[in-house]
Amino acid sequence: MKLDGTPDLQPQALLFLDFDGVLHPNRCPEEQLFCNLPLLATVLADFPQVGLVVSSSWRHTVAWEALRARFTPPLAGQLVGFTPTAAPGIAFAREIECERFVEAFCRYRAAAMLPWWALDDMPAWFRPLSDRLIPCAPDRGFDEGTAYRLDRALRQHFGGEPPS
Repeated sequence: MKLDGTPDLQPQALLFLDFDGVLHPNRCPEEQLFCNLPLLATVLADFPQVGLVVSSSWRHTVAWEALRARFTPPLAGQLVGFTPTAAPGIAFAREIECERFVEAFCRYRAAAMLPWWALDDMPAWFRPLSDRLIPCAPDRGFDEGTAYRLDRALRQHFGGEPPS
């Protein structure tokens, strides 16, 4: 697990990000990697108080600074760390990794538990009917429909009207 981020950033919620099947389609050509980041940036432009956490398996093979370099401002400034790894074979591993990160992050910041959501293309890694998961279609990743669901969840939590 890594806790990082801008010292001034005091997130009021966390969003966990998978990469493959979310920030780009699964098994896409290299030139399409992270092609969905601009749409994510558009949604999050109204929510600078949301900290971003890498939950992707990329966290095991790519250095933190190289991961951060994939994100352009202001998203790069919203990155606060990456999740720990759950024990092999544990049920609902990704959701448990997210919960462990939230607990450690809030303890580290001496803050109350934060609300959180996860963008992921693997619903089986979360408890059935988890209200924290915003699922993505693996062949498209974060698309307009997913963007709408994320925007709606954030607006319901923070208040505010959707842009017209």
